[in-house]
Amino acid sequence: MATMKICPDINKTFGELMYLGKEERFHYKDGVKTDVLKSVTYKLASSAQGGEVPVTVNFG
Repeated sequence: MATMKICPDINKTFGELMYLGKEERFHYKDGVKTDVLKSVTYKLASSAQGGEVPVTVNFG
């Protein structure tokens, strides 16, 4: 896992952010995918970090 360089200034920490896409994960019951969303990971490109920054939102 890469280490993120943290600076007090948000612009210095992330620079320019660009949306790359998202990945959705769903709950499964008895091996069958349900309509219940488990989490969403938004993928962002960061000019200051020099790579992808994933932001994950979990739903109970």
